[in-house]
This record gives sequence, C-alpha cells and structure tokens, in this order.
Amino acid sequence: MNNGYKCFWNGMEMDIYANSSYGAQQLATAEFQKVAGRKKVKGYDITVVLCEVKGQQITHSGEIPV
Repeated sequence: MNNGYKCFWNGMEMDIYANSSYGAQQLATAEFQKVAGRKKVKGYDITVVLCEVKGQQITHSGEIPV
C-alpha cells in the first residue's frame, strides 16, 4: 500500500504516493525535472516528509515526551 509524502524542492512542493520515502524521492525528482527546464534536479536536494500511512494522517511534533 502506498503512503502519502510531501516533497519539497527549490520553493515548490508536491504530494506523492509511494511505498517508501526513497520511492517518493525518485518520483518527485522526475516530476520536478519536468518543471525545472534545463536545470538538473538532484534527488539529494529534495526533502521528503511522511504525511499519510494507510489513509491515516500523520502529525509531526517537535515536542519531547516526558
């Protein structure tokens, strides 16, 4: 089952569904390359954040549990 990821690159963002964060990064690289023109999009420049697992939304928090 595919998980939902939000991918960020160069001030742009995109929602991607993939089996892993690496898969999401690869799909996002191809999609961002379409809008980047001649500029080469590199996978290591893309930030991938998990947002959804099995249809359930994931909430990230910077709070440290006590």
